Amino acid sequence: MANKCYTLLSISGHPDTLADFCFATILPVSHDPATFESFCFSFAALVPLQSGETPYDAWGCRNDVIDHITLHEMGWHPGCSTVTFLVETNNAPPIYWFYKVVAMYPSLEFDFSASMFMLDSYYYAHGSEGKITAEKMEQPS
Repeated sequence: MANKCYTLLSISGHPDTLADFCFATILPVSHDPATFESFCFSFAALVPLQSGETPYDAWGCRNDVIDHITLHEMGWHPGCSTVTFLVETNNAPPIYWFYKVVAMYPSLEFDFSASMFMLDSYYYAHGSEGKITAEKMEQPS
């Protein structure tokens, strides 16, 4: 049985920059334009896999987002200054993806908290001004 990881992302900043971020993180659910049902959040939208690179190498987890998360489900609406949404992955949280995205959007504030249930561990990080400013991993003793 794979370890499920739930990551809560909260991103804040100027509404225009936040809108740029949100729209940059979505991809069509299908690659066939005739069957586009919706656009959903994807790690690959901002941090695409390079040739020969695995999702774990690029993002820190085994796969892209498990569920389809739309802009509405991200909490985005025109003029908003914060979005908060839950991302589910297998195996581990997308920590490497987070590091890269914080650097890409230095004017946004990021909070990242992840629970890895089968490993009984918790990870938290905060990013601002393009850097990780706080990071903590908790595991029971």
